[in-house]
Amino acid sequence: MNFKLFILGLSITNAQASVFTAQKLGDFAKFHQCFLSQEVGRIEISMGNNSTISQSTQIKESMQALIDLAHPAIAGTGRQFYRWSATQVEYSTQGKTFYAEGFRNIVNQSEASDRLRLLMDELCDEKLNDFKILGEFELALDIGGRVFLDKLTIKRLKESFSNARIIGQYSVPGSFEATLQNLNYNDGEFSFVIRVQEGDEDYL
Repeated sequence: MNFKLFILGLSITNAQASVFTAQKLGDFAKFHQCFLSQEVGRIEISMGNNSTISQSTQIKESMQALIDLAHPAIAGTGRQFYRWSATQVEYSTQGKTFYAEGFRNIVNQSEASDRLRLLMDELCDEKLNDFKILGEFELALDIGGRVFLDKLTIKRLKESFSNARIIGQYSVPGSFEATLQNLNYNDGEFSFVIRVQEGDEDYL
């Protein structure tokens, strides 16, 4: 027995299409990429070898203004051209780059593009740029009931567009200093490995 099923008035849409997204990519002061999606913003620093460190933050402000500007900003996308440049900045929304400057250039002189980039800058550069992994930290290390105050310093070197570098130093005052290895960070939690050589002993 054969069955035929007819469904009238059925509309199937891609659920992902209804989710607003925006991305800012470039060599910025504290991050390499900024992603905006609904009520969450995320900043990342690329570490090479397809690895990144990232931090997510809830965005309390309504993103409706960004959503309203997405379509007209994309519609205003103009010509694309290339030139020699060691830097690159790109702004995208809904998976489409509407403005780019540097090696790859996309012209967009629309008011919507200007306003959307300004709003993205405000969110990424002012609301999300407090990367908690960068800075100086004091660690209280308890060994056998004795507390040692160690120092941890993590900073971002000025890097090229495609080669970000995060470096760190772990030091025990009056004892040793070691460079951080295998540094991992995600949303406020990080781990690392240090190698210490004291006399004939080698610790990892």
